[in-house]
Amino acid sequence: SYQELFDALYNDEIPHLPGATPNGWTIKEDGCYMTPYMFNGPYWFSFDAEPSLAIKAKMANFYNLAGMSVFSADLDDFNASFATEPYPLLRAINNALKSGETFDPEAEPCFGTADVCEI
Repeated sequence: SYQELFDALYNDEIPHLPGATPNGWTIKEDGCYMTPYMFNGPYWFSFDAEPSLAIKAKMANFYNLAGMSVFSADLDDFNASFATEPYPLLRAINNALKSGETFDPEAEPCFGTADVCEI
């Protein structure tokens, strides 16, 4: 869940991730869709954040889709533990869909490629 990612990122102890260094995460984004990933020791996690979900919602607008689906709403930060309001991911999707803005994946330039990390 989004909250579990932030718990791992900011906790001084992460016993459920042996081999990871507390507060030792490196966070990167791919250059096209702003999709973040993070790594620490033997662990690598890819996830969506507000900017990457907004781009995906703008792609849905571009293709004139009726909306988007999410796997599970309870995996969002429903307590606003790491955001200013509850459900920041769902809000990003909703706001981008309502904006009417579009993102053409064929026309938008990419800003390089994702780094490769050695494990």
